[in-house]
Amino acid sequence: MQNGKVEVKINNGIAEIIFSHEKSNSLPEKLLRELTDKFNELSNNNDAKVIVLKSEGDKAFCAGASFDELLEIKDFETGKNFFMGFALLINAMCRGKPWAEAWVLPRRRITLSRFHPLP
Repeated sequence: MQNGKVEVKINNGIAEIIFSHEKSNSLPEKLLRELTDKFNELSNNNDAKVIVLKSEGDKAFCAGASFDELLEIKDFETGKNFFMGFALLINAMCRGKPWAEAWVLPRRRITLSRFHPLP
């Protein structure tokens, strides 16, 4: 799972985008692009009425940029691509369907969630 993973499940109109990465607080560019693609795909999928974004793993997930990738920026184009990752994801989330975020902490048996309706 070194590069992380993103998967989608749809059941009864509820689409789940489930993501994980071995570094619990790091979203490398590849994972950001996959999340963006999944939001865009689900926005055009009539079987999905709402999207739930979930992290997977044993620890809390606090998505931030990959510091490894940040340190590798050597030119303008690489820097632009790095910082555009989150911007493209946020745009995809705002253009699509209503979505919710959920954090599941299995060790503590806690689920936290927040709903984001579209304007």
